[in-house]
Amino acid sequence: MSTLNPMYLFLILAVSLCQAQNLLDRVVLMGDSDIFYWDERGTNFPGATNLGAVGAFCSNLANQLEDAITQYNPTLLILRCGTNDMTASGGATPPAEAANRLIEIVETAFSLTDAPIISFGPKPEPTLVQFGFEGRYQEFSDTVIDWSKDQTTTGSNGHVQFTYVDSVEPFLEIGYPNNLFHTDNIHLSTEGYALWDLWLNTAYDAIASGGSPVNCAAWSDDVCIAAIEGGEMAPSVPTPT
Repeated sequence: MSTLNPMYLFLILAVSLCQAQNLLDRVVLMGDSDIFYWDERGTNFPGATNLGAVGAFCSNLANQLEDAITQYNPTLLILRCGTNDMTASGGATPPAEAANRLIEIVETAFSLTDAPIISFGPKPEPTLVQFGFEGRYQEFSDTVIDWSKDQTTTGSNGHVQFTYVDSVEPFLEIGYPNNLFHTDNIHLSTEGYALWDLWLNTAYDAIASGGSPVNCAAWSDDVCIAAIEGGEMAPSVPTPT
């Protein structure tokens, strides 16, 4: 039986660690209040640039995207929008339409950077579940997940460029307890962000692996729910250096 040269194994490990570190060089977060409060109540990535804004809609994110990518040149981009679109008192956007707004933003990002992109879906808040909003949120997530399965763009390290993290099913499974939410029963508490940190790390670890052995386009807790196996993927535009 043949054996691998130890020096060869060392070089593989060194390249892998260097690549993972490079992904964390310039982490940029953009989106609504759930992004905004992550700095305050969650661990997040040290040194990340948080551009979240309370009350932000997908249109706000779309308008800021190009300038943010140009200014910060992210190595990892975390995006979130859609909840405020679907719950706006002045006229709620249908879930599929809100999801397509996010998808359009992601597709625009593909043309601007090859940085991996992670997006967190809407979460079922106790205040809104009583009105059946979890059904709208699930439709939103299903739309994005279905699209994510067909993406053909890879990021800077070979992993599928966009990864979606579903927050609906995991929260419903544990009964969206009050301790996961702030006193307003809408935004996440420190305990709630601890879950998001855990799910973010799961998605990140898969991205840092370069998609080996499976490219995962969507996660629910620690389960890959949209795997892309095999096939040629067209590279996106390179990140400017």
